[in-house]
Amino acid sequence: MPYAIARWSRTPDTWTHEYNFTTNKTLIQFSSDGEYKKFDGGTNSSYGTTKLVPQLSGYTSGNITVSASSEYSTTQYQAWKAFNRSNATAQDDWASSTTSGWLQVDFTNRIVVGQYELQEGGNTSTNYMPKDWTFEGSNDGTNWTVLDTQAGVTGWTGGEIKSFQFVNNISYRYYRINILSNNGATLLAIGEMNMYEYTPATLSSWQSVSTTLPTQTQFETDGMDDLSVFGRQSKTFTQDMTNDGTLGSGLKFSTTIDLKKYFDITEIRKI
Repeated sequence: MPYAIARWSRTPDTWTHEYNFTTNKTLIQFSSDGEYKKFDGGTNSSYGTTKLVPQLSGYTSGNITVSASSEYSTTQYQAWKAFNRSNATAQDDWASSTTSGWLQVDFTNRIVVGQYELQEGGNTSTNYMPKDWTFEGSNDGTNWTVLDTQAGVTGWTGGEIKSFQFVNNISYRYYRINILSNNGATLLAIGEMNMYEYTPATLSSWQSVSTTLPTQTQFETDGMDDLSVFGRQSKTFTQDMTNDGTLGSGLKFSTTIDLKKYFDITEIRKI
C-alpha cells in the first residue's frame, strides 16, 4: 500500500494527492500555515493499578512522609501502620483515641490521584472504621480542596476493602482523608489505605511534524496509518477502458482516473 502526502485546504475544503512512496503512512499539509501535521486522537482517562505509597516501616520512605492528626499510641497504631501492608495484629492499624481526624501523605512531588482504598484491619471492631469523610488535596498543607465526599459508609466487615474513584485533573503534593465520624465506636481506626494515580483524558489535536517537505524518516516515525478518524471507507469501483492501439504483440487499453476523487488507490485489477 502506498503512503502519501495529502494537502488539506480549508477554503474550500479539498484533498489533493501529491505522490506515493512505499509504506502506508500519511501526513496532512495545511494551507493555512503550510505545515505538515498528524492527527492525535487523544486518550481516554484511566486509573493506575500501582500503589503510590510503598510498604512502610516508618513515617518516611524516599520522598514520601505519612502523618496523622493524632495517634492512639506513639509506640503502636502509628500513622504509617496504615501503609505497612499487614493486618496481622490490631497494632498494624492506624488508630486515634478520637472519633474524627485525618490521615495524610506528603509525596513531596505533585501527583494526580484519582482513586483510594480503605481496608478494615480484621482484628478490631468494624465500628472503628470511618463513616463520613472527605478526601482532599493540597499543595501547601494548609489550604485543601475536597476531591471526594463520602457519607453513611456502613456495614464494614472484617478485612473488607472499599474502593473509591473520582475525577481529578489537578496534581497535588499532599493528600489526606479527613474523617468526620466513625461507625459508632469510641476509637477511630483504618487497617490499610492505598492511593492510585489518575491519568486525565487528553483532547484530540493536530500536531506539527515539519514545516518543510517531510523526510522518509519523518513519514515512517510520525506518519498516520489509521485514517478512520476522517471517515474514510474502502470502496471498489469499476471504470471502463478503451482500446486505443497496440503494444508489442497485444492490445493496449487505457482510462483516466480522477485522483482528486480516488487519491489512495491500493489495487488495480482487470475484470
